[in-house]
Amino acid sequence: MELNLTDKVAIVTGASRGIGNSISQILSAEGVKLTLAARSPLEEFSASLPAESLPLSIDLRHADSASRVVDATLEKFGRLDILVNNAGATKRGDFLTLTDEEWDDGYALKFFGAMRLSRAAWPHLMKSKGSIINIIGIGGRTGSAEFAIGGTVNAALMNLTKVLADRGVKDGVRVNAINPGSIATERLQTRIKSFASEHNLSHEEATVQMAKNFNIPRFGEPDEIAKAVAFFASSQASYIQGAILDVDGAHGRRDPALGILAADLSPFHRFTLPKTSNHMPEYTPIHFYDEHIDVIFNTPPVHEKTPPCPNGIIWNGKTFQITESLSEWADFSRRGKMANNMRPEHAAVASTRGSLNVGRFYFQVKVDSGQIFEIYYDRAMKGVDRRKGEWFLYRELE
Repeated sequence: MELNLTDKVAIVTGASRGIGNSISQILSAEGVKLTLAARSPLEEFSASLPAESLPLSIDLRHADSASRVVDATLEKFGRLDILVNNAGATKRGDFLTLTDEEWDDGYALKFFGAMRLSRAAWPHLMKSKGSIINIIGIGGRTGSAEFAIGGTVNAALMNLTKVLADRGVKDGVRVNAINPGSIATERLQTRIKSFASEHNLSHEEATVQMAKNFNIPRFGEPDEIAKAVAFFASSQASYIQGAILDVDGAHGRRDPALGILAADLSPFHRFTLPKTSNHMPEYTPIHFYDEHIDVIFNTPPVHEKTPPCPNGIIWNGKTFQITESLSEWADFSRRGKMANNMRPEHAAVASTRGSLNVGRFYFQVKVDSGQIFEIYYDRAMKGVDRRKGEWFLYRELE
């Protein structure tokens, strides 16, 4: 497939490492002339690329940086066809401990850097009938307690993508976005190393276990994002406007609020939703309990609020080892007052995702005694000192 990118001119931010580095290599291999922007030195990397490039060491958190990048590109190459907004890493952490400075920093680079560059580049992209590709992140689709800054920044960038795409219809500028999932960059390797240390695993074991906890077969590679960027930038994507492509290795699903395929990374998408669907084996309830239990995990789940099936349960002082998981599903229904306090469009989304404190994850399991139980994890907080939700034995079947 011919991408027709030879001699096009692109700006790529965050070009010094990871995804931005791979995007620069792929575009350069297609004959694109590049302005490479990052806070780190880029001269050595620039010299290694096959096509002509301009390295700029610049901090896009500063308000005047965007115009400086665009002006330098026009002075060097005389035109601009493609803008790839990729710069920006945000701090993870507990919402209650994140400082105003950390919030300001997260928005300054990733959101405002992209917004200002898009604004500065827009008149020149109108002339060339060019395109913008925003590299955002799957965390903007669903909330995650430890990803408050990044999640909200990503959600804002997805909305900005739609805003600019709407404007672009009139102005002849295509604007699309890519949501990477867990990609094997330096940052992910740091998280794997930390997970391995916490759980006394080798790096290889930790990599496999983390991918398993995310319900994906493997982590993605940076060039898989880069190839999607090259396609969006090319003439082959000339009829694509306002698309947000999830490249995350998860099972695709239809998001009723967005009307597009949303293959979110979040682990709860492995669950089938309707409890009454025909995916379940036919068993007859013989005892109803709905009693609190403790659970056993051989390896602690990465996301406590979206857990996999445990390896065992402790009920009334007795330990049962789970020998087989027969079925899994989720119920994201609002209960009580919450069921009446949502707009219909918001309720439609909530019914497929839940929220930080809404959602039950059911598991039909066989235990070492031969009994069949239905257990569930309830996300709801039970008090200020019980924020993580609790597990329950719902009923016994035969």
